Amino acid sequence: MKNYVIKDVFLDDKFGKSIGPVWLEQLSCTGTEHDIAGCLPNWKANTCNNTVGISCVSTPVRLVNGGGPWEGRVEVQHNGQWGTICDNNFGDKEAAVICNMIGFQPGTFTPEPKNASFFGASDKNILLDNLSCYGNELDINICRTQAWSKHSCTNYEEAGVTCRSQNIRLTGGAHTMEGRLEIQTNGTWSTICDDKFNDADATYVCKLLSPHPISLHIVGKVFHNSYFGNGQGLATFSNVSCAGTEIDLLHCHMKQGGPPQCDHTQDVGISCMIKSTSSLTGKSLTEGTFLTNSFGEQGSICDQNVNTEAATVLCKSLGYWSNSATLYKDSWFGPGNGTSFKLEPQCTGEEENILYCNLHKPWGRDECPHSHDIGVKCAPTSIGRTNIKLVDGTTHGIGKLTLNVNNKWGTICDSFWNSKNTAVVCRMLGFRNISGRSFSLPRNSSAVLIGSIRCNGNETDLGQCKGDFDKTVCTDSVVGIDCTDGVELKLSGGKTVGEGRVDILDGGAWGSLCDKNFGFAEAKVLCSMMGYHNTLPYFYHLPTMELHSAPFGIDQIHCNGWEEHISQCTYTKTANCNHRYAHLRCFDCIKEYRTSTGSITSANYPGPYNANTDCLYIIKPPPGLYSLVTDVLQMADNGDFLEIRSQPFGTELGYYSTSSYIAAAVSDEFWIRFKTNGQGNARGFKLHWSPFSLRDAVTVNCEPDRWGAAINITLLQMVHQQLNYSDIVLSNRPDCYGQIIGDLLLFGQQYTGCGSTQRISNGYITYDNNITYSSTGGQNWTIPLECKMVKTRRNVNVLSESIMTTED
Repeated sequence: MKNYVIKDVFLDDKFGKSIGPVWLEQLSCTGTEHDIAGCLPNWKANTCNNTVGISCVSTPVRLVNGGGPWEGRVEVQHNGQWGTICDNNFGDKEAAVICNMIGFQPGTFTPEPKNASFFGASDKNILLDNLSCYGNELDINICRTQAWSKHSCTNYEEAGVTCRSQNIRLTGGAHTMEGRLEIQTNGTWSTICDDKFNDADATYVCKLLSPHPISLHIVGKVFHNSYFGNGQGLATFSNVSCAGTEIDLLHCHMKQGGPPQCDHTQDVGISCMIKSTSSLTGKSLTEGTFLTNSFGEQGSICDQNVNTEAATVLCKSLGYWSNSATLYKDSWFGPGNGTSFKLEPQCTGEEENILYCNLHKPWGRDECPHSHDIGVKCAPTSIGRTNIKLVDGTTHGIGKLTLNVNNKWGTICDSFWNSKNTAVVCRMLGFRNISGRSFSLPRNSSAVLIGSIRCNGNETDLGQCKGDFDKTVCTDSVVGIDCTDGVELKLSGGKTVGEGRVDILDGGAWGSLCDKNFGFAEAKVLCSMMGYHNTLPYFYHLPTMELHSAPFGIDQIHCNGWEEHISQCTYTKTANCNHRYAHLRCFDCIKEYRTSTGSITSANYPGPYNANTDCLYIIKPPPGLYSLVTDVLQMADNGDFLEIRSQPFGTELGYYSTSSYIAAAVSDEFWIRFKTNGQGNARGFKLHWSPFSLRDAVTVNCEPDRWGAAINITLLQMVHQQLNYSDIVLSNRPDCYGQIIGDLLLFGQQYTGCGSTQRISNGYITYDNNITYSSTGGQNWTIPLECKMVKTRRNVNVLSESIMTTED
């Protein structure tokens, strides 16, 4: 109880009337006692009318000379004068008390004590020394072991603290200091809407995440519309605006909870940047002593306590974004110049700059002799064909360029892209035409990982080029590439879209493939050009000559089987086919449906489906949106699969190799592939389709005491692209809103509220409610909900759930 300063004493029940007995009266204290028991109390119950209250003054404390109010030299005020704390015995527990005093809540931060005047020496008096805390004290004054101003320190031994917030992180970026901003509350991570977030807010977050003195120099850039990909958890925070003086992000002005303000397509992202350049001094461009110029200070890096992953990071800062690096010590390539900075970095290899690693020594504080300078050898490393894709195109070889960086797939900013880069991509993918062409595409929902790539044009892999992650000038446009040189393929004259004569467009004219003994590899590649991957295709022959002529014929073609486009194979187009043309069939069976409603089943359903088959079912209904519902799916093993796409090269709507619940798929048409092997047997599938309605976007999982209704946001936006989620409520009640988690808008209100009604009949309880949407634009709709339960003496069991839809 000692060391608190009494501000006021209240004798008039200021803090409320006590309802328990009064145990003490007529206390007599001198003020030096450590416990109230030392004041000669009279311990007895009595009937005193007024109880005593007190108000204690906490010791004023502040952190100065840091990147913000969460870090700095500790200064306390006593008798109206500010002073410092000696670093004797100043450790984690003492730092924790300081963090608590400036406003951090227990469990939300990591206290980092900084000794030896880490944040600079002051000219103030030292007021505290030899503190001893448990870590949970409310005031540093309680930790005193000796009188104020008694100390044995100089101003070069003053204590400092960094209160490192545990509740913010950046995810989805190409390196550790960029990505989607997420914040944690009550153990749950949530994204932040990008509505008011700006570069100043981004810089503030970057400072929070950086060590001193990096926090003094780092700047941030904000990215909107889920630039680093959509989040998967809660979308809870919006209208975030920071002054930069808050101790952590949760102290900024923001809206937390309440009606949802955005979905995950509007998650805010951040990229942190520092003014730093790197170079090598040595015998070549790829090896030498590492030199850095950061914050106006130039020098080398000391080799003491540096892990091997640091070499990878150093090479990245030199532009070798994909590298195999070797670390050299003891000035292997000769001494550097300037200061040899002693940082003792411990890196993971995913950092972009050595200053983003965990530095055991702060920048600019310690140094070594140049005989200990670090050197590196940077070997540009191929990323391989499997780590690069052209997606969302009309055929293989055309599309948005995506690549895998640190196990994340993303795109490349198009600001500095050139024809040399395009040539490397087409060569890397195995196309004969390496000139290709590039074009800009909207990013849409893709994350942007690479800021720029710089190729000479003769590389065989994009990883061999130089590049960086700086996205300062990037927009929402990314790189698209066409390596096909206009070569296309179609199957003509067949009974279905997956079979027919092989016609090839090359040089602006349609030629045909001659009827020769081409193999399985060639057939597989040709079907792949049509969007049919890894099928079991075969060529077939017509019994008579075909009345067809073509400006050129192809009688020689050679593929290895890995190719996806004929332009990756070798072929000649000088032949005369003499009206004998090759015909190709890509599937064992193909069926087409063009009605607005219908159903399909696997062969022999409900009996076991056929083994070793590959069938394609095409649903092309009249124009409009349709819902495809899987009623039954029973698979023999995970070697069999059911794949649903919107087009052969369109969006994958589902891929299933196990018997499980499948959500409804929505599109204007469906391409369904069912492939089986020879192991085991099962019933297969049963599906039906019909025009899409809002009920197809809603699922109901009735809980014993509450609704479990969920609206699929992606499906909802197919019908209503512009809507306010705060207007979607239960029973037109504004306070009965949903909560966005991943791609769902969830309603988990209890049956006893939000306008739910109850019907009891014959041992059943039925709850009813409505999800409603009303907008000023007149797009109003209602989705009735129903949960029917079996009532027993002990509990309520879910019997069924149902939804109906009415639209105005």
